[in-house]
Amino acid sequence: MSTKGSQQQRADDGATTAEAKPAVTAPPPDAPAVAPPPVSNTTETDGPPPSPPELGVNITLIWGGLTNVKTPVVIGARYDGLDFTGPTKIFDRLLDSWLTRAVDLGIMGSALGQLFPINLELYHKEGKLNARNLLLAGMGEPGRFAQDGLEFIFSNIVVAMKAMGESEFATSLLGTRRSELSIAEAIRGFVEGIEDGYERICAIAQAVKQDQKSLERVAVQPLSIKLVHSDKDKLQQIRDELDALVNGKPARNTKFTISRGPDVDPDPEADAQAADVEPDRPVTYLRITRSKSAPRVMRAKSDPSAKARKPADHPATNLFPTEVFQFSALSDLAVVPQRDQEVNARLMRDLPGRMTNDCTTEDRAAFGTFFTNYLIPDDFRKLTEGPANLTLEVDETTAVYPWEMAGHQKFSGTPYLGTNLAVSRQFRSVLSPPPTSPPALDNELKALIIADPAADRLALPHARDEGAAVVEVLEQARIAWGGQYEITATVRIGPPGDADAKLLLDNLHDQNKCVTSAKPCDPLELAMLLVDEQYDLVHYAGHGLSDPKTGQTGWVFAADCILSAKEIFRVRQVPRLVFANACFSSVTDDHDVQRKHMTGLAQAFFSRGIPNFIGAGWKVDDACAAECARWFYARLMGLRSPSADAGVIGKAPPATIGEALREARNKALELKPQSSSWGAYQHYGRVSDKLVAMANASAPAEATREAASSAPPPIAVQVNAAPPAPPVLAAVPIAAKGKTAGSAPAAEDGNRVYVNGIDFNTGDYAFPPRSIDEIAKRVRARPGVDSFDKARDGAHRSLPVDMDANRLEQSGWGIVFHEDTPPEVRQAMSPLIEHRRKQAGDRLKELDYRKGEQTRDWCERWGTSAGNLDPAIVPYYLLLIGPPDLIPFEFQYLLGIEYAVGRLAFDKAEEYERYARSTIAYENAKSVPNAREISYWGTRHLGDGATNLSASFLVDPLANGVAGATGDLKKAINTSYGYDRKLSLGADATKANLLQALNGPKPPAVLFTASHGMKFNAGQDGQATSQGALLCQDWPGFGSVRPAHFLTAADIADDANVNGTVAMLFACFGAGTPDTDQFLDDLSPAADAPPLAPQPFVAALPRRLLSHPNGSALAVIGHVDRAWGFSMQDAKVAAPQIAVFRNSIGTILSGMPVGHAMSVYFGAKFAELSALLLSATSQSAPAAMRIPDSDLVDRWRQRNDAQNYLLLGDPAVRIRKDAFT
Repeated sequence: MSTKGSQQQRADDGATTAEAKPAVTAPPPDAPAVAPPPVSNTTETDGPPPSPPELGVNITLIWGGLTNVKTPVVIGARYDGLDFTGPTKIFDRLLDSWLTRAVDLGIMGSALGQLFPINLELYHKEGKLNARNLLLAGMGEPGRFAQDGLEFIFSNIVVAMKAMGESEFATSLLGTRRSELSIAEAIRGFVEGIEDGYERICAIAQAVKQDQKSLERVAVQPLSIKLVHSDKDKLQQIRDELDALVNGKPARNTKFTISRGPDVDPDPEADAQAADVEPDRPVTYLRITRSKSAPRVMRAKSDPSAKARKPADHPATNLFPTEVFQFSALSDLAVVPQRDQEVNARLMRDLPGRMTNDCTTEDRAAFGTFFTNYLIPDDFRKLTEGPANLTLEVDETTAVYPWEMAGHQKFSGTPYLGTNLAVSRQFRSVLSPPPTSPPALDNELKALIIADPAADRLALPHARDEGAAVVEVLEQARIAWGGQYEITATVRIGPPGDADAKLLLDNLHDQNKCVTSAKPCDPLELAMLLVDEQYDLVHYAGHGLSDPKTGQTGWVFAADCILSAKEIFRVRQVPRLVFANACFSSVTDDHDVQRKHMTGLAQAFFSRGIPNFIGAGWKVDDACAAECARWFYARLMGLRSPSADAGVIGKAPPATIGEALREARNKALELKPQSSSWGAYQHYGRVSDKLVAMANASAPAEATREAASSAPPPIAVQVNAAPPAPPVLAAVPIAAKGKTAGSAPAAEDGNRVYVNGIDFNTGDYAFPPRSIDEIAKRVRARPGVDSFDKARDGAHRSLPVDMDANRLEQSGWGIVFHEDTPPEVRQAMSPLIEHRRKQAGDRLKELDYRKGEQTRDWCERWGTSAGNLDPAIVPYYLLLIGPPDLIPFEFQYLLGIEYAVGRLAFDKAEEYERYARSTIAYENAKSVPNAREISYWGTRHLGDGATNLSASFLVDPLANGVAGATGDLKKAINTSYGYDRKLSLGADATKANLLQALNGPKPPAVLFTASHGMKFNAGQDGQATSQGALLCQDWPGFGSVRPAHFLTAADIADDANVNGTVAMLFACFGAGTPDTDQFLDDLSPAADAPPLAPQPFVAALPRRLLSHPNGSALAVIGHVDRAWGFSMQDAKVAAPQIAVFRNSIGTILSGMPVGHAMSVYFGAKFAELSALLLSATSQSAPAAMRIPDSDLVDRWRQRNDAQNYLLLGDPAVRIRKDAFT
C-alpha cells in the first residue's frame, strides 16, 4: 500500500489475476422498481449461443481526483432531479456549467442506466481537461439505488465504451459516496456489470450485419479501467474486496488483473466561476408525500379480537382518523430511506390554519415547534439542523402545508426553518424542462414588473407600492454597482385610465434610469410582452385565481381576462425567476383554501418549465409584501440594504435566490412579528440558483457561451441494450444510429401503422410498424372477414323490441359449458346459476358447446340463427365457462355481435366458486365496497407513438374532455353520471400508483388503464403468467425491459382490494393470447401465420382480479392479441374518435349490465366495419363502393380493434350505482 506522499509511486506488491463467469440473476421480489438487474439482449438461436472469447480486464486503482486522471473517457454520475455533486460537479464547473444548462434544457436526463456522452476534445486540447470524453451516467431516483442498479449502469458503460471504439475509462466507485452501497456491494455490482456488458456487446456483434468483423474485433479488445478514490484507506478496502471477489468466482469469459497505479492530485476546490459565483453550501433534499388515511383493515389485522366482534346496528365510525406522511431524505453524504409518520387527521387539519393566522410571537413559535416535533421524524429533523440548505420535494397534497414555518431550534434568534435556512420546494410530479433554457446567467438583467392590473372590485391599490419598491431597489442596485450590471425594467402598473397610476408611472420613469418603459396595464399588451419578449425576471403583484375543479390557474389582468400559466408563458424562452405575489382574497378569506389555490398556481407555473417560482401561500400584509420585495431584490443583487448608500456587501457576489428569500422573510418578521406574512413566501425551484452572475464576470460569461456553442453537443443516447455502431463503423460519436441504440424509435410516420405492445426479450415494439400501402394491398386480397361472413350470412344485428336488457326475466341468462367440463367446475358455478335463476326464471338456460363447433352451427343446434335473437330460446346474456382451447376466442367474438357474452377461465374449481360467491355477495349487500369513482391510469413514454396516442387521444379526453370540442367530447364522461375521477397520466402512471389504486380502502367502481402489454415468445418461461402484463411509466425506454417495469398477476397481493371493480385494460394481450397471430393471418396465408403461444389462453392478470381471495372484481374488459391504438384516430377528423369507449363506459357507469355495454358498442362496431370491409374488398362491388387505401386500412384496424375486446366475467353484472356509501 502506498503512502500519502508518494504521488508517483507504483505498487510493486504484485498484480492479482482471476477469471470470472458472468452471472445475471433475476431481482428479488422486494428489489426497487427503479433498479432492476440488466437483461442481456442476445439473439435467439436454435441452441445456446457460443461463449464469447475471454476478455482481459485490467483494473488500476488510483488515489486522487477523477478530474486529474488522463484517460480517453471518464465516467460522471447524477441522480434524477438533483444538482451535480462530487467529481461531476467539478467537471461541470470546468465546463463553465455546460452540464447544468443541458439539464435545464431537457437535453439530458438521469433515469437509471441512461448514458449521455459529451465530447470534450475542445477543452482537452486547451488543457482544461485530461479526458477527451465524459460519459454521464444516470443514477435514477435518489434514495433507491441498489447493487443491481450499479450492475445495470456498468453493463451499459461497457456496451457504450465498446460502441465508441474505446477500451479504457476512469471512474469512481459509484453508489458509495453517500453510503447507499457498502464497498463490498458496490464491487460486486461493478464486476458483474462488466461481465454482463461484455456478454451483451459480444451478442450484439454477432447479430449486426454491417461491418460485423470490426465490431467483433472491438468487443474482444482488453478493457482497461482506472478506479479512482480520494481516500487511501477506502482504496485499500476496494482492493481487498476486488481480490476476494474475483478469486472466488469460477473462471469463464473474463480475466481480471488488479494493480495499483500512480497517485494523482486531488480534485480542485470549488472555486467561484462566472456562472457559479460563490462557494456552494450543501443542500439536503427532503421528500415529503402523503398517503390516504391508514386503512382500518390494516389495524384490524393487528387486533385478533376484531374478527370476533359482532357488527354494529349502525355504520361504523372511524374513531382514530389518521393521515400518513412519508419522509425520505438525501444529504451530501447520506441517504435516509422512506419513513411513514402516522398523525391525527384532525390535528393536521387545524394546525396549519393556526400557524398561518395572525397571533402572538409566543403562540407562533409554539405552533411551529409542535409542527416539527409531531410531524417530522427525529432523524429527518436532525438533517435540517446542520449547515446545509434545504430543498423540499412535495406533491400537491403536502405542498399546502407551511413547512417554512416549522420550528427550527438549532440557531439562536428566530426559531423557524424558513428564517434560519434557505428553503426551496420542488414538485415531485412536475419537473418539466423549459421550452428552452432561461436567459444566460450574465451581467444583464431584464425585468418586467406588473402590479395591480385589474380595475374596480379586483383592484389591489397596495400592490402598486410593491411594484414601485421593486423598481426602486433595481435602480439602487444599478447605482451601487456603478454600471457593472446592465439593468432594465419594463413597468406596467394600474388599469388604463387610472389617474393615480399614471402619476406613479411618470414618477418611476423620471426618477429611475433603469426604467425603459412605464405604462398602464393593457391586457393585450401584457400578453404580447410576456409571449414576444424575453425577460430574466417577471414580478407580478395582483389577483390570482385557481379553480380546483378544472385545474385552471392564472393571473387576473381584468375581470374578463384571466391568463393561465400556459398562456402567459407560451414562449420560446422562460424567465429565470417569476415572483408572483398573487392574492386570492377575491376568491376566499380562508387561509386553508388560499394555500390550496397557491399550490395549484405554483404547480401550473412550475410545469411550464419556470426554473424558479416564488409565490405567497396566503394573503400577506401590504407593508410586509413591500418590505419582503425590497430586501429580497436587495440581497439578490448583492446590496447591504435596499438603499445604494449602504453599498454592496464587500466583494461578495449577489446571493442565491434561497439566501435572498431567507433574508427577506427575516425582515418581514422583524417588521410585523405578529403577522404570518413572512411565512407565506414559498420558493419552488433550486435553492442555489442566482439571478445574475458575479459583477466582473462578463468576459467569462462570453467564453461560456462561446464554448457551449462551439463544442459538439451531447448526444442523448439511452444505452439500455444494444449500442449504436462505434466510431470505427461510423463517422459520428454515439449518435443513436438505428434501433440498436436502445433509443426511441424514429419520429412517427403518418404512412405507418404502430401497434401497442412491447417485446420482453428486445425491449422494442412487439410488432414492427408497417406502411399503409403494404397493408392496404394485403387487405384487399385478404380482408379477414370470412368467419364473419359465414357466421352472419347476410343478417343484421337486432334486439327484440320488447326486451329490457336490465331485466333478466326478459333478456334471459345462460351459462355455456364445454361438453367435457369437469363436474367440480359445474358444481362450483351452481351458486351463481341458482342466484341468476331467481332473477331470470324460465329464461335461464344451461347450454353446452361441442368441440370444433362453429358459431352458426351452435346457434342452429339450439334453435336460432343470426339476426333472430329470441331470449326465450337462447338468452341474451351468455357466460362461457372454460379456456379458449376448449371454447375458442373466435366463438366469443362472433357470438358477441348479437349477444352479451362473457367468459370465466380458471385453473381450479375453487377459483370459479370464489368468483361466484363474491359476485352474489356484491349483489346482495346493503352497500357496495367501492368508491363512486373512475380511476384512469395511462403511460406516456418519450418517443413512443403508441402511448403518446393513447394518452392524448384516449385517456386525457375521457378523463378531462376536449376543450373547444363539439358534442359530448367537451366534457369528461364521469361528470355526466356523478362520479369522481382520479387521473394518473404520463409521469404519474407508475407501478406504485397503480398498485395504490388496487390496494386502497375503497377500490374505484371503474378502473381504466392504457399502456403497452408485454409480449413473450411462444412457449417462453413466463408467457402464461406475464403476457399482457401492464408496462408502467417506470420503464426507461426502448432497448430493455425488466420485470420491475411491468405489473403482473403476481404483483396483486392477497390483501389487495379489487372487490366490485370493473376494470378496462387497454393493452396488447391484456385479456388473452390466441395460438396464432390472427391479424397477420388476415394478411397472408394461414400457413405463414407465426405461432403466438403453444395454445390460446386467458391472461393471468384478469384471472387474478376475478378470483381474488379478498373479493373479486366484477368484470374485466381487455384485448386479445394486439391492441390497435391508432383506431382511436381518424386522418380526416381532428378530434379523438372514442365514441365507443365513451358510450360503453357511460353505459357501465349508469348501472346497465357490463355485457350489454360491450355488445351494443364493441359488438356493433365490429359488425358494421366487417360489413364495410366485405363491400370494399369485393371484386364484384361497384367502383363507388371502393375506398382509398388509407381509408381501407383505417377501417381494417378499427374493425380488428373492436373485434378483439372481450369481456371476462359474468355479462349480467352491473355497478350498483345507488348503493355507494
